Amino acid sequence: MVKIVALKTRHYRHFLLVFAHYGRHLPVGPKSGVFYGIFKFRAIITPFCGPGCLVMPFLMIQTNVKVDPSRSAKLLRNASRHVAETLGKSEKYVMVALEDETPMLFGGKAEPLAYLELKSIGLPKDKTSQLSATLSGLLQEEIGVTADRVYIEFADALAPMWGWDGATF
Repeated sequence: MVKIVALKTRHYRHFLLVFAHYGRHLPVGPKSGVFYGIFKFRAIITPFCGPGCLVMPFLMIQTNVKVDPSRSAKLLRNASRHVAETLGKSEKYVMVALEDETPMLFGGKAEPLAYLELKSIGLPKDKTSQLSATLSGLLQEEIGVTADRVYIEFADALAPMWGWDGATF
């Protein structure tokens, strides 16, 4: 089943093909050489917001560990790079935040722990395991939080519920 939905942003007018039986959203633009019926669509996955940006990833890292500024900067840079690489997207659109020294308990204990939220438009479910392993490994390496003390929430955000550049997608 294919459903065509017209979307309008302040940057582009796009069409969204929804392949329901695959559970995938494929945004396609009006400038390409591939025709479906009377519509002219882009044949590859393209962004709503410009070249290289299908998803607008935001990663929030909360931890009870005190992270010194030099380690904080390194953690943020590495997390941003890993998210972009794993999702196959431009790092230009990745946002990462760190809240350290947050009062937190896990299993009734205040040993080093972290809670992460990764939200993105069109977050592919088949990448969450890889992201979980990568981000947990990064936290172990950078701030000493072991993987068994990390929860990660993955969320696929709806385009109209995500704002950027004074508009929504």
